[in-house]
Amino acid sequence: MADKFFNAKKAKEMKELEKTLECFISPEMSTDTKIKVLENSFWRAHHAGYCDYMAGQRMAGVDDGQVYQHDLDCKYKYEVERLLEILHEFKSDVYAEDWQRAEELLETDSKAAFEAWLELFRRGYARASNTVGWCYRTGSGVDANLDKAIEYYKLSVDGGYAYAYNGLYWTLKEAGRQDEAINALLCGAGLDDAACFEALAAECGDGNAFGGNSRVAAYLATRAYELDEECGSMLGYYYVTGRFFPVVYSYAKYCFEQSNFTREGLEAINIELPEFWDAVEPVKPQYPDFGLTLDTCEGAVDPEELVRRAEELMFADQPDNEAAKPYIREAVAAGMSRAMYYSYFLDIEGCEDMLINGANKYGDLDCIDLLAKTFSDFATYKIGNIYLTNAIRYWNMRKRLHSSVPMAKGTAEAYERYSDRLDRMLGRKEQDIDRDANAIKLTFDGSFERVKVDFSSLEGLRAPLDCERVNAISTEKLRGLSDKLGFTVVMYCDERGMMKHLNENVMAADLSGYEVIFGDVIICGFKDDYAPLYKDELDEVWELLEAFQ
Repeated sequence: MADKFFNAKKAKEMKELEKTLECFISPEMSTDTKIKVLENSFWRAHHAGYCDYMAGQRMAGVDDGQVYQHDLDCKYKYEVERLLEILHEFKSDVYAEDWQRAEELLETDSKAAFEAWLELFRRGYARASNTVGWCYRTGSGVDANLDKAIEYYKLSVDGGYAYAYNGLYWTLKEAGRQDEAINALLCGAGLDDAACFEALAAECGDGNAFGGNSRVAAYLATRAYELDEECGSMLGYYYVTGRFFPVVYSYAKYCFEQSNFTREGLEAINIELPEFWDAVEPVKPQYPDFGLTLDTCEGAVDPEELVRRAEELMFADQPDNEAAKPYIREAVAAGMSRAMYYSYFLDIEGCEDMLINGANKYGDLDCIDLLAKTFSDFATYKIGNIYLTNAIRYWNMRKRLHSSVPMAKGTAEAYERYSDRLDRMLGRKEQDIDRDANAIKLTFDGSFERVKVDFSSLEGLRAPLDCERVNAISTEKLRGLSDKLGFTVVMYCDERGMMKHLNENVMAADLSGYEVIFGDVIICGFKDDYAPLYKDELDEVWELLEAFQ
């Protein structure tokens, strides 16, 4: 049976690697002993905290056996990793036939299956010890005995079978030995066991490890998923509940499907799903690097607590946004997308980039909606316009990640405007506009009409405004707005404080769908009750207009 799987080429590679690694192992060692020694070397070479400690020892001038050993670990870490992989495969193949027989016996004679696994353990197969532990824990083929289960799980761990840490955790937990159970998970996770990372994420989420730190829980869940997608159920849970991560149902559904969870199975364990769950399209999740390792989880910043404090200040009867800003900045630095969304409304420096990170790296719906609305409102609907390009990107992102989530009223209206103008630009909808008009006149209430303006004379400027006086405003800010809109806007207001209503008027112009590019000056007309410009002032205005045309 072994020859069927473990071919001569791989056996030769194993011999060569064992010769290379004679500084670690010797030929007389059993396979289990070799695995245990190499597992320890692998841990030392990949454990960031241990490596840092050894680097400090070397800098301090310490020259002992530990430093020398660590140098060997790092020098041969790739060879160690490869030989470990081959040795585990070799062991599995050697015992494969007997293991298969034991599994078949389980279906008809659980006691005989237990005895078969026990015999495999006596022959030195650590994985069999793990299964014997499972039999004692569940009472399969033998009387249930948690103490015996713990004993055999520990023997399996000592034999180099990292997955046994997960069974050891559950047995210790059932025996009421919570601290030991968490320690078992830490040991298993230290050996990159996905199931241990997943269980540790659940314990952290419940407040039983790392102080319940939401960022740490999210990191542990992502690490479990990265090691084995079938261990992604906790990541799915955090995406569906909004713990640290934003709620992204498409990501959650992908994780649950990889973990073999159905809707019925999730509801059976009291996970609340939206009514539209069946319509959600699964999408493989993406998220940024958390900047954490298992050794740096203790004492890591918890952004959820920071955001809670900020919200208390922001939404108090007397809001104190300035006091909230430091909390939001720190929460953003710790990677929480909700803080990135809040940064925009607190007008924190760099908030635009924070908002983009919340959308691009986390799939945060609030960030995506805000970006989509903002870019589409400022877009000039011409091919190549950067605002339009970004508007298309974020509306499409919303469709890909959150298509089943109903839009809020303001978002739905913005999307309707965007779709209408995009259809017109692409020729998918016929435009009913006055081709002779070259400007838009806005009234105080935000309504507008397209007009023909003769920009060559003051009389031509006055005509569409139906007034005798004209004031030209040409500040840098207004010229920038004109550039963004892509057409000249003629405004007509009924008070000197027209600047207070500039945003509404610009918005109305943008919604019109009419685009004429003309100069950098925004022309404004005023009613008769506004003090007129005298002749010398009109001359200055005309000179100003000529300078900008």
